[in-house]
Amino acid sequence: MQVLGGKHVHQNWQTLKDFVFPELGDVRLDQIRQRDIVRILDPVWREKHETARRTLGRVSEIYELAKVHELVEVNPADFSLKAAFGSYRRQHKHHAALPLEQVPEFWKWLRTVRCDEMTRQITMLLVLTAKRTTEARFACWSDFNEERTTWTTSQERIKMRRGHRVPLVWQTQIILDNLDNLDLIRAEGTNRVFGKPRSKSGVISENAALNLVKRFDPGITMHGFRSSFRSWARKEARYHYDVMEIALSHEKDDLIAAYERDDLLEERRPMMTHWADFVTGGEDPVSLRAQLAERAVR
Repeated sequence: MQVLGGKHVHQNWQTLKDFVFPELGDVRLDQIRQRDIVRILDPVWREKHETARRTLGRVSEIYELAKVHELVEVNPADFSLKAAFGSYRRQHKHHAALPLEQVPEFWKWLRTVRCDEMTRQITMLLVLTAKRTTEARFACWSDFNEERTTWTTSQERIKMRRGHRVPLVWQTQIILDNLDNLDLIRAEGTNRVFGKPRSKSGVISENAALNLVKRFDPGITMHGFRSSFRSWARKEARYHYDVMEIALSHEKDDLIAAYERDDLLEERRPMMTHWADFVTGGEDPVSLRAQLAERAVR
């Protein structure tokens, strides 16, 4: 048996006091009909779906207890909310995204802001590839082909039920070269591109990139740049729907996926090039290799 604490007891009674007692508090239990309960909970269902569900459950518990003590013969609260009030469509909360016209401004800021260098590079890579943060955090050097023109994420490290390839453009190749240089500086010898052996996960923190982008605008999220990419691609009006969806590694219906096995890699390559050109505005990522060579000359 579940024992409720004071807080939960208060919550249980509060919903009854707010929504049930004002109209039915003075009515005998055996005189309350199902239509009465439906009537008082209908407006609650429209505004506070979960509260209506819980309140009905508490009313039902009262009636079950009353049946045990033979005060009533039926439980008028024993009905389906969906049947009484109709379907409820849960509202999905979208990840806050930077307005599309501000993305190049963010990139310009990102190139020079004082921050951890690995955090800068993963943020740049995420923006240019529209990948999910987890997929980048656990990326391995072996995920990239020899020419570093394609990044393959295995099925085990992705939301989709199959692997995902991303065409890499010039700007992302500079980022990978920068990460190569960071590896040499750290001399850690890990296969993880964003390896942090001393951390619990063994890779860069899940919130590293998120905290950085919030320094630019506290109201946005790292995941929101995927939305920015999708908005840009749609407004371009020259890319097929499947090309855009595969770029974001959105899962297809099982039947469609069974027939469409081509991941349209080469069709996506020019789209990712144009996206990178839009984001960077001609300002490539700063090359750490070039910086080190310049310092050596000095």
